[in-house]
Amino acid sequence: MNHKFIVAIGYSEGGLEPLLTFFDHVPHDHATYIILRHIPVGQRGVLTEVLQRHSKLEIKEAMDGMLIERDIVYVPPSNSYLLIKDDQFYLQPRVVEWSNYNYSINCFLKSLAEAKASRSIAVILSGSGIDGAAGVIDIHKAGGMVIIQNPASCAYPEMPANAIQTGCVDKILEDSEMPETITKHVHAILEREKNKTQPTT
Repeated sequence: MNHKFIVAIGYSEGGLEPLLTFFDHVPHDHATYIILRHIPVGQRGVLTEVLQRHSKLEIKEAMDGMLIERDIVYVPPSNSYLLIKDDQFYLQPRVVEWSNYNYSINCFLKSLAEAKASRSIAVILSGSGIDGAAGVIDIHKAGGMVIIQNPASCAYPEMPANAIQTGCVDKILEDSEMPETITKHVHAILEREKNKTQPTT
């Protein structure tokens, strides 16, 4: 049985700064991190380089069929929807570039909820639009955790606000507070499972 926790971080406009602050505080904590942001061709390397300056974890590009590892940050490829099944990435091409209906965050969160259930964690940072709202419902129904950036501190509060309106949000936090909350959540689940497996006297 695979015990990896997967943290999916969705953002759009105004989300890069809180994303970097988030990774300034991320430890090695038994989790995998996946960035959910459409990256135009030619700009993926720039994001990887910037992230590496803020993250203690290795940064990799997610590729079709790739096995997901723990304590890695995955950056999505350009022009593809990223999905997960059986701890592997799968890519689906985007049919229309820059479409208003390219809801890549929702698509991944739905597949994550199905694949990881209570080991899925969704984070929504600054951004405009409604992408992510349907996805956090899927994560919540699967028993996962949903964390939203405080809209008051967002340059573009629409995505976090729409997620909050679903009623499926567990925590509303500042970007710097999120990693510690995730670590405590992961450790609490692992501790509960450890106690369940210990023989009673």
